[in-house]
Amino acid sequence: MNKHVRGADLLTRSLAKAGTRYLFSLSGNQIMPVYDAAIDSRLEIIHVRHEGAAVHMADAWGRLTGKPGIALVTGGPGHANAIGALCTAASADSPLVLLSGHAPLGQLGMDAFQEMRQADMAAPVVKASWTAQSAATLGNDIARAFQIATSG
Repeated sequence: MNKHVRGADLLTRSLAKAGTRYLFSLSGNQIMPVYDAAIDSRLEIIHVRHEGAAVHMADAWGRLTGKPGIALVTGGPGHANAIGALCTAASADSPLVLLSGHAPLGQLGMDAFQEMRQADMAAPVVKASWTAQSAATLGNDIARAFQIATSG
């Protein structure tokens, strides 16, 4: 029997392969599959009460270890709540990666649930910002994000 491999599985495997141990996160609808996949990848989720706190904790992890801290938040308003904390990380050139849930790509422009131009929102305060285009490229997206995050 073939097991269906989800984008969340590819994402967490890529994070684990890159040496990630912790995800600093506030749960939300769009990222729940990542929570399930994190268990299989032996990633520990550190739950917070605000998206900004997840980013601040990932920022601190990055500063203390020199390895990218990973913040995981849901899309739309959850992503927007994380933006202010990105400013602090940017001012210190911290190695940080923010992963945000997102409306389905096929529904963009149709007022999908919590649809926002998230990459554009983050762009002014991060080293790079983009929207993943497919589950198949998530491994490359994570590798690129880690390279950029540690580039100073």
